[in-house]
Amino acid sequence: AFGYPLELLLRAGEAGWRLHEVPMTYGPRAAGTRSKVSGSVRGTLRAVRDMAAVLR
Repeated sequence: AFGYPLELLLRAGEAGWRLHEVPMTYGPRAAGTRSKVSGSVRGTLRAVRDMAAVLR
């Protein structure tokens, strides 16, 4: 799920779309859950791989 939003932003920028950053406030993560991206070595490596593929 991480790579898809990144790819959308990159393609929108390349297409000349105006992009705006909107501040968001996040609450604490629900008890007993962890990040799918940085909560494990596997998730972190997958995120790095996906981001590198999009940025090539």
